[in-house]
Amino acid sequence: MILEFHKTNEGVKLFLGAREHPIKKSDKTIAIILDTNGEKKEFIAYLFEGGQRLLASKELQEAILEALHNNITITLRCDTYRTTIHPEQFKQNFSKLFSRPLSLPIQFALE
Repeated sequence: MILEFHKTNEGVKLFLGAREHPIKKSDKTIAIILDTNGEKKEFIAYLFEGGQRLLASKELQEAILEALHNNITITLRCDTYRTTIHPEQFKQNFSKLFSRPLSLPIQFALE
């Protein structure tokens, strides 16, 4: 799964991308499990047509950013995808987002 942060006029938006195969779901929302130090919480993401791109809910985005800024490794689970993100990887790249124009996203292709 790919994490993609976009800087917009409204702030930062987080998109999730399914790499190997689309997520097969008829609903427009899907559950995302966020695991931080063994504590699991369920959040919502909005599934785009085609099933390969999701928009994280504001609550999910805030929880991810808070954990990573507090040096907590996170794991995201959705459908058959599982992605672990370490704060070190995140911090090195996230700061670059604010030095870029609005149209250039920052991508994290993480396993």
